Amino acid sequence: MFFGKNIVFSICFDIMVYVLSCVHFVETGRRGLIMAFAWKEWMKKAWFALPRIKERHNLYISNIRSQYNYNNDVPSIICSSCIGGLISHNLGLQFCSPTVNLWIDNQDFVRFACNLEEYLQKELVFNEDIENLGQSKKEEFPIAKLGDITVYFNHYHTAEEAAAKWNERKQRIRYDNLFLITDDNRLTDEEINRLQSVPCKRFILFTARPRPEIDNSFWMKRYSKIGYLGNYNNRDRDGLREFEKSFNYARWLNGENDFSMDN
Repeated sequence: MFFGKNIVFSICFDIMVYVLSCVHFVETGRRGLIMAFAWKEWMKKAWFALPRIKERHNLYISNIRSQYNYNNDVPSIICSSCIGGLISHNLGLQFCSPTVNLWIDNQDFVRFACNLEEYLQKELVFNEDIENLGQSKKEEFPIAKLGDITVYFNHYHTAEEAAAKWNERKQRIRYDNLFLITDDNRLTDEEINRLQSVPCKRFILFTARPRPEIDNSFWMKRYSKIGYLGNYNNRDRDGLREFEKSFNYARWLNGENDFSMDN
């Protein structure tokens, strides 16, 4: 039986990471596990640096930018995950939102989005006890409280850097040009209804199943079999993220009704 290069790479890659994780964990505990994850990240970067993978991504960027109307005012994308910042980056737009390179739990995000101006007047509070929560993951990152919600700055190295970028970008927010993005994981119908009442240009709710009763829902069909949304921000082996392959955000930001990549 013939296996494609991607499949062979995937099998070898996963076996290698598993073996390294076990060996290092037994020998050095948490430090060994961190080293194994670091090696995995290095391998991923090497894979995505391959010329054919970079070329595919560059073609995607060229295509998505060709569909965006740059006569539009720059949007402020309020998002519960990193994809809001990635959308702006992919389109070459200025970050006019503080929710860049971070994530907020969905329940907290509902409160944040529904009371945006109130929360943006509050100051981020970093302390060692909160930041230690990030150390249970494979890498450390700053975590802050904003009133009664928690903000995970998982793409920042220090609290100072995270606070500086948050404060800089919140000054650019355009309340008359807000776009809201999140998903329905762990959200109740009541919480979804609250999000639908937020004053904004457009709101989109990613789902793992068809939800025609929700006007703003967007079915990500890849997750239908498992019944919930996985990490649609992760890059696949072809160099693209799942949301990039499903969601035409250029057309969505333009105000168009057809913004599915499946069409």
